[in-house]
Amino acid sequence: MNNVMRKIGLLIVGVSASGLAMADAPAAGAVDYSALTSHISWTGVTTAVLGICGGLAGVYVAMRGAKMVLGVLRRG
Repeated sequence: MNNVMRKIGLLIVGVSASGLAMADAPAAGAVDYSALTSHISWTGVTTAVLGICGGLAGVYVAMRGAKMVLGVLRRG
């Protein structure tokens, strides 16, 4: 039992230490991506993503409706 508790303690210490080391890493050398992203029109990207989501939602609604209609036809 004591050996298991020791392993759990070492695991917690290891995870905590790696988490603290990773938390400090982004602050050390932050990369500036503004030169790459400044020329992208985000309005077009947003419109495209919303259009795709709307299309997928429409397909889902159509499939759900078809399942409901088939369920009514099978019961009735």
